Amino acid sequence: MTRPAARARRLAQPALAALGVLGMVGGLAAAALAGCAGATSATSSSASASSSATASPAGAAPAGSGSTAAAAASLTPQARANLASFDHVWQTIKDKHWDRAQVGASWERARRELRPRVAAARGEPEARAVMNELLGRLGLSHFGIIPAAADTDARPCEPGDLGLDARLIDDGVVVTRAHAGGPAAAAGVQPGWLIERIGDTEIAPLIADVRQSLPAQRAAPIEAVLRLSSGCIGERARLRARGRGDRPVTVELARAAPAGREVVFGNLPALRLSYRARRLPRNTAYVSLSVFIDAEVVLADFARDMDRFAATRGLVLDLRGNPGGIAGMAMGMGSWFVRDHIHVLGTMKTRDAALNLILTPRPRPYAGKLAILVDELSMSTSEMLAGGLQDLGRARVFGSRTPGAALPSAIERLPNGDGFQYALGSYVSAGGKPLEGHGVVPDQEVPLTRAALLAGKDPALEAALAWIRADDGARTTRRDR
Repeated sequence: MTRPAARARRLAQPALAALGVLGMVGGLAAAALAGCAGATSATSSSASASSSATASPAGAAPAGSGSTAAAAASLTPQARANLASFDHVWQTIKDKHWDRAQVGASWERARRELRPRVAAARGEPEARAVMNELLGRLGLSHFGIIPAAADTDARPCEPGDLGLDARLIDDGVVVTRAHAGGPAAAAGVQPGWLIERIGDTEIAPLIADVRQSLPAQRAAPIEAVLRLSSGCIGERARLRARGRGDRPVTVELARAAPAGREVVFGNLPALRLSYRARRLPRNTAYVSLSVFIDAEVVLADFARDMDRFAATRGLVLDLRGNPGGIAGMAMGMGSWFVRDHIHVLGTMKTRDAALNLILTPRPRPYAGKLAILVDELSMSTSEMLAGGLQDLGRARVFGSRTPGAALPSAIERLPNGDGFQYALGSYVSAGGKPLEGHGVVPDQEVPLTRAALLAGKDPALEAALAWIRADDGARTTRRDR
C-alpha cells in the first residue's frame, strides 16, 4: 500500500469505526427499551436474544492455535493481549455469525494467515489494522475494532472540532452547515464553500486515495475529511476554500467543543447529541436528531413534541448525518406514526432466532403527513426507521440514498483495551428486503448542489415541505416498485 493510501485508510477507518458502533444494538436494546417502544416479538425468549448482545469476557486463544508456551512467553504483555484479542474476535464470529458459510474453511484460512501477523505486530496500531483486515473480509458493516484511545477516560485532551458539516458534491467537499456559535460560523464560513485544504492536507488527493483504498465504503471519503476537523480544543487549523463566485478564501480556526451535549453509553466512545424541534410556517413541524442514544431523555422529549405538534398537518423528521444508535429507539419513535394494530418495522435474524422490531400504536398517534430526510451519512437505526416507515406506507422519504450500513450489533471490551463491534444478525425491513448494502432509496431523490447552498437553500427540506403542504389530501405514500 502506498504511503498516501495508507494515510487515507488511517483517516477513514477511525471515523468509520466511530460511526459503525452507532448501529449498535439489536436484541438487547430492543428488549431493554420495550417499555419505551411498545413491545418486541421474537421466535425465541427475550433472554436468549439479550444474551447475544451482552458483552462477555474475552477468552484465551482457541484450542489448536499452534502457539507454544515458549513462544507466548517471549511476547511482551501488550503483544500477548493483542494476540488474545485477535483470538477472541475470530472465535466470537466463528461462534455467532448468522451465516455459517461465511465462517467455514475461508475463515479458518484467514486465522492461519493473519494470526502470525498480530503476533509480529510492532505496536497496537499495527495489530489493530490486522484485526480490522480480518473483519473486513466479511464484507459487512458493523464489524470493527475501536481504539481504546477513543474512550472518554483515555483521551489525551478535550476533543474539539471546527464547527462545520460537509458533504461530497460533484467530487468536491462542500460546507453544508456552519454550527451556530462554533469556530467556522464565527470566522464567516458559509454553506456552499468548496473546501480545498484543511491544515496540511489537500482535500482532492485525500478523496482519491480513500476511494482507492476503500472503494466499497461510500461514506468513507467524506468521513475522512470530517475527521480532519477533529482535534483538541484550542488547536488551530487553517482552512482554504473557494467561496461565492469561486473567490479564494483562507480562514484560521481554533477548535472548540463540538455542537450538542456529550453522552456516554456502554462501551461506546463519548458522543455528541443534538435534538431540535420547532414549529414551521403553514402549520408544519420539524424535528432533527443527530444520533440515537440517551433513549430515556430523547424519547421523553419526542413524546412531548408529538403532543405539542399533534394538530399540525405534517412533520419533517430530519435524520441526515445521523449514523444510528440504539435500535430500540426506532420503535419508540416509529410507534407515534402507526394506528389500529401492531406493525413490524423490520426483523433481525441471528443464527438461532428471529427478533421483530415492532411498532405499537400510541393512544393518540400522530395523524399528519410524515416526511423523513436522509443522506449518505444516515446509517443503521436511521435506515431502519426511515426504511421501515417507508415500507409501511407511512412516510415519504426525501434526500439521497443511504449507505446501506444497517445491521444490529454489540460492542465488547478486548484484552488489549480496544472495543470490538460485531453484528448480531441480518436485518430485513418491513417490505421484505435487506437494507445492508442497499440502503434506503428516497421516494423523491433531491440532489444537493453547491449553488443551492450558496443561495441559502435546503432543497431536501423544501421538497418535503412542498409535499406536506400540497392540497392532495394524501397522508400515506407507497412507491410503485
